[in-house]
Amino acid sequence: MLQQKLYSNSSERKQREVNICLLCRGTKLLCGKPACPILVRTSSITRLEIANKKEIFGSSPPSVFVGRFGYPKVMVGPMVPPFQGDTSYLSKFDYWYSEQIEEYVQKVTSLVRGMYPVRADKLPENYNFLLNLHDLVLSSKPVDTRMDFKGKIISKVYLSEDVQPFGPYGYLERMEYNPSSSDKVIEKVYYDKDLKATEAIWKLYEQKRNLYTIQQVFSLGMLGSKNRRKVVPTRWSITAVDDSLAKFLMRKIRDFPSIDEYRVFFSRSMGNVFSVILMPGNWSYEFIEIFHKGSVWNTWSETPAIASDFEGPNGRTTYASIGGCYYASRFAVLEYFSKIRRSGGAIVVREALPSYYIPVGVWIVREGVRKALQDNFKSFSTLEDALKETFSKMKASLNDVLLNSNLLKSLKKQRKLKISY
Repeated sequence: MLQQKLYSNSSERKQREVNICLLCRGTKLLCGKPACPILVRTSSITRLEIANKKEIFGSSPPSVFVGRFGYPKVMVGPMVPPFQGDTSYLSKFDYWYSEQIEEYVQKVTSLVRGMYPVRADKLPENYNFLLNLHDLVLSSKPVDTRMDFKGKIISKVYLSEDVQPFGPYGYLERMEYNPSSSDKVIEKVYYDKDLKATEAIWKLYEQKRNLYTIQQVFSLGMLGSKNRRKVVPTRWSITAVDDSLAKFLMRKIRDFPSIDEYRVFFSRSMGNVFSVILMPGNWSYEFIEIFHKGSVWNTWSETPAIASDFEGPNGRTTYASIGGCYYASRFAVLEYFSKIRRSGGAIVVREALPSYYIPVGVWIVREGVRKALQDNFKSFSTLEDALKETFSKMKASLNDVLLNSNLLKSLKKQRKLKISY
């Protein structure tokens, strides 16, 4: 067994399990178990009881989902709630930021997923079906949609740290829909087959299109040059869009003057506390996550589970070990620097409390950092004072974080910080 090889004693075993959970988050099964026990536990909490129907009719926000299992042959389909009206709020994550976690999960899991097999890297196959989904996503308003399934709707909930919770699903046999008028800005880049995908993403962002919509059109293979378009799993598209936009913003802020003080921001939502420390100087960035006992990725250890990753002025060339949250946070910070036309470095600390017991998706990090940076901040002349302010409002110990932070260790040596650990 994998676990028997990893652990020499029970104490080491518990700590190692926590570390594995932060690295895996239910996606890699590093513990050697056939299914993630944390996600199994939380999905049973949110399991829905849906009548044994073989069809559903309602207003899609509009929303679609592209799976990743079995790639490049993946399941793709629309998401539709069993009711009509203005359902656009179901895909606007800034709307949910101040709500309770239970209410959010209950509402978004009302969306029923239609699942239809598509070859992700070969668009001509099942192309008519994909074109119908393109029409759906191009719509500027919710779309009345009917889905007929091959069998009964399966009443389970899909949970992940990277994507929003998804509700029941069924294997799609037929779809009918009544699209509204198209969003002209998205339509323009959709039909531009000479525009690179990264440039299309940036154009949509500059035109203030909803980030979730940009992720969807990219995921469905609606952006990019003619022969390079392909379907991308939803969870991959989220990080790809965050990363692409961050790289544009990083190049943009290099010509801006640096801030001349340390700024500390805070926000709270759904059992998460976010602190952002902005620093004078060249771009550098670290994202630190702290999961307390009882929170979703720390069910075993009595001590906080801490993970971090960082980059210097030239960014990074490898994928961050802690996944999509790193990129979501980085994008939000660079977005702020771009808006104030300044540059600098950043340390973002996310603290997950026991009340964060269900993963709701990477959006909670992006919107948490965005919300923090929208509010007032406190200014300090030294990093020591900025760190003290940050951890005076957090449950975790500054010393624990210093032990797990590469960027802070580096800054401690460079600037001779008078902080012990």
